[in-house]
Amino acid sequence: MSPWPTEPLVLALSPPPATDGRGAAGRVDAALAAWRAVLDAAAPPPRRRVQCLLRDDLVRFRVVPWNERLHRPAARHALARQSFIDTFGEPARAWDVQIDAPRYGRASLACAIDARLLAGLVAELAARGLRSAGVQPALVQAVNEQRRRLPRQGAWLVLGHEAGLTLLLVQGSQPRHVKQLAGTAQVLDAVVQRESFALGLDAADAAPMPVLHLAQRQVNAPVHVRVRAREQVREQVQTT
Repeated sequence: MSPWPTEPLVLALSPPPATDGRGAAGRVDAALAAWRAVLDAAAPPPRRRVQCLLRDDLVRFRVVPWNERLHRPAARHALARQSFIDTFGEPARAWDVQIDAPRYGRASLACAIDARLLAGLVAELAARGLRSAGVQPALVQAVNEQRRRLPRQGAWLVLGHEAGLTLLLVQGSQPRHVKQLAGTAQVLDAVVQRESFALGLDAADAAPMPVLHLAQRQVNAPVHVRVRAREQVREQVQTT
């Protein structure tokens, strides 16, 4: 029997906002400093497998629609990369882009992380004699854990963190729309209503789309989920 646990140690990285005025470079430096502090506090033994759970404001997301002519993995990846460049401009060329394994005829969720940040996270593990079990955005991890519990008609999935909110609309077992925004849950109701209207989900004969609140996982802690119908959001948010 191996002396090393088979499951990786999952450590959540939630750095404070960078305040040195250096923009993206400052954010990366602040995140790497926070990662070193997380590893110092956890003190995993050498050769331990460690997975970094990355807070969503350090990640960018796009939904990549299905394209019959671009169904091969390399073509899908190129399409995802171009989508980030079209949306975020030249800075996106320095991002590492990943896309979930596509299922035929279905859209995919793609994520992008600053390449220097990603390399720094892995390098810090290697410097301590630790083994990398990957870097995963908090949204992706939470969705994977709750995938089997999603309502049949779909839902808005909401993940809150210190820097804002991430909203992902899932319908028909595939992502349809993703939105990242600054602010707190106080703006959630208005945002869900606005995005639903833009997507045509507010038809009078349409059933309300549930809103599922996902809690960001901390070190080896389970994820909890709360389900609320959209019309209940305003009342419950105002009472929290």
